[in-house]
Amino acid sequence: GELILADISSQPKTALTVKTDLDKITWLDNDHILYSLTGSNKDRFIKLTISSGQEEEFIYDSVDSISAKNLLISDDQKALFFISDGYLYQLKLENGNY
Repeated sequence: GELILADISSQPKTALTVKTDLDKITWLDNDHILYSLTGSNKDRFIKLTISSGQEEEFIYDSVDSISAKNLLISDDQKALFFISDGYLYQLKLENGNY
C-alpha cells in the first residue's frame, strides 16, 4: 500500500515514495525515516529525507538472508536493531556504510 504522512493539527497529507510495510520503517528524526525493502536474498536499508524526497541506500555485508522487521534505531543513531527469522540483529551505523 501507499504510505501517507499526515499532520493531525493542520490536516495536510503527504504521500511518500515508500513502498514497504509499516513494520519495516522507523523514524530517525522529524525529516528522516529509515526503511527496508525486500531484495533477492537480503533487505536493502534506505534513508529517506521527507522534505526533499532524497534517498540514500546503506550498504552492509551479511552471510545471512535478511528480511528485517520491527526496526528500531538507538537514541544516538549509531545502531539499527531489527528482527529477521526470529533473531535479533544489530547493524552499526557509521559513515553511510553499515
